Amino acid sequence: MAGAFVLGVLLEWLVRHRSIEHWARFFVGVGVLGAFTTFSTFATEIVVLARDGHGAVAAVYAISSVVAGLAAALAGLVTAGWRTPPVPAEGES
Repeated sequence: MAGAFVLGVLLEWLVRHRSIEHWARFFVGVGVLGAFTTFSTFATEIVVLARDGHGAVAAVYAISSVVAGLAAALAGLVTAGWRTPPVPAEGES
């Protein structure tokens, strides 16, 4: 959840500050935060739970994790100023 929140803040901040190079989004968003929020661990935990006879727990875990992740990303966007006008780039009025 923390990774989703930080990614939301990062992406909104990068949109507002257009002076940052486009590659920075990929480097930080995919590289750094991708390593922090490992999807493979999430998927493995669900499969292991289901394999061990805990299908209902696996389903609840999967659904609640996705919903919580989306909520955390939205909270990050709102925290970074989503839905407010962006900062104009240099030379724009």
